[in-house]
Amino acid sequence: MPVSERPTWQLAFDCSACGACCRLLNCAHFDEQSNLCTIYERRPDVCRIGYGRPAQMPPEQYLSLTRQACTALQALDKTRDDT
Repeated sequence: MPVSERPTWQLAFDCSACGACCRLLNCAHFDEQSNLCTIYERRPDVCRIGYGRPAQMPPEQYLSLTRQACTALQALDKTRDDT
């Protein structure tokens, strides 16, 4: 879905493109050299912010939980790199 068609609340999550989630999930489409997804425009829904948000969960709560998960994945990825 093009950015112009995404709900405004999804745009509130600013991905740093650190690659932690892709590395930790061993994504076959993650390019370690560029730190980018090789199929970004065609990536599966599970890789998109907002996929799976329960209808009854306010977007602000979902984004807060997503940011917390992102921070935890970055810390885990850093720990993995330090070993």
